[in-house]
Amino acid sequence: IENDIDATGRVFLEADGMGAQIATAGGAIELAGGGLSLVATAGVGATGAPIRAVDGSAMTLAGATTGGFYFSASSPAASGAPVTIGALSPPGYFATTPVSGITVAAGGDVALQNASGGSIVLAAAVTSAGNVFLEAGSLLSAGGVIAPTSGLSLVATAGVGAASTPIVVTDAGDLTSAGST
Repeated sequence: IENDIDATGRVFLEADGMGAQIATAGGAIELAGGGLSLVATAGVGATGAPIRAVDGSAMTLAGATTGGFYFSASSPAASGAPVTIGALSPPGYFATTPVSGITVAAGGDVALQNASGGSIVLAAAVTSAGNVFLEAGSLLSAGGVIAPTSGLSLVATAGVGAASTPIVVTDAGDLTSAGST
């Protein structure tokens, strides 16, 4: 993404094929509400260059890859808009079937940030063959789980989960975790 993408509603980006990835070269995805689906064979963003999205209202995010998923959302709203990890159905001509949650099947981590202080709401699973890093104003559960293979970092200025809706974590082995509020 070299230049900004401006859209009202939903945006679907799919890069399939050997070594295909969604990368940034300074551009951002600017939404006016709706959903964002990012699917790539070899990665979405990079550790030093996450895919950036700006949305003034609530955004639903879904994606899948085998090479890491690095994403940063921001909002012009003073309190920051929520980012919900949910499900989206791309148009019928896409190779991808409906995408639910964020999945990294191999070769990378999941790193999601809501940089303007809004929440990240887990309505679907965040699954990673590596580590999971979530950073937001608050981390909330709406039925989704976090399933890292290696490590977990949850950073929130206003809390992680709630007594009635805790954040559920499942893992495939030894788990190293860190968190702060």
